[in-house]
Amino acid sequence: RFIGVDKAAEAYLRAASVLGRSFRPDVAAAMAELTPLQAAAAQEALTRAGLIEDGGGGRGPAPAGPG
Repeated sequence: RFIGVDKAAEAYLRAASVLGRSFRPDVAAAMAELTPLQAAAAQEALTRAGLIEDGGGGRGPAPAGPG
């Protein structure tokens, strides 16, 4: 469990990790059974925590790499 990340964000991150380095946020949200509002909040929290990063180019976020 990640400190400071709620259950919705944790579920979103698990779904993203299954989908791979680049993933569609809507697919991760559906897999995590989150509403669009929950998914947006999860994505924001995970980005702030450095666990995902914006992939750019319309491909959606990507898990954060070693930095």
